[in-house]
Amino acid sequence: FTGSMEVGLQILESAGRVQPGQRHVKQVICEMGGKNAIIVDGDADLDEAVQGVVHSAFGFQGQKCSACSRVIVLESCYDEFVERLVAATGSVLLGAPDDPGTRIGPVIDEEAKAKIESYIELGKKEGRLLIERSVPGEGYFVGPTIFADIDVDDRLAQEEIFGPVLAV
Repeated sequence: FTGSMEVGLQILESAGRVQPGQRHVKQVICEMGGKNAIIVDGDADLDEAVQGVVHSAFGFQGQKCSACSRVIVLESCYDEFVERLVAATGSVLLGAPDDPGTRIGPVIDEEAKAKIESYIELGKKEGRLLIERSVPGEGYFVGPTIFADIDVDDRLAQEEIFGPVLAV
């Protein structure tokens, strides 16, 4: 199972109950989201690191449990990495999913869009906005958004957003 903690825990609880006549214990693996990080070391190939972060954070509109939601960058390469990351994010094509050039399409529904947008507004209070992409007029689009200076205890650092929002 890949999905929310609420549903994952229900599945685990249900699978853990042995029913009359059942001869085996059901085995379940649940990946229930989180705040996945990519660490960029001082000797990293920054072009590769930027490409990997953009793909992981914004691929599938950030709506997968394994999406990168924060990137930890060593001070020695921080400024250069952030500059390249913002430039790469600014060049990613947003649009209709049936366009082969599109890399970021709409999120799943209006509720998801509203929730992600509320986290973006929170991020503007908790940290420093590096980039917030504008989006096509119609549909449930949320542009990739990157924040810096997010404290480890901030909600943006602690809560799963399930959308194209990244903390550096």
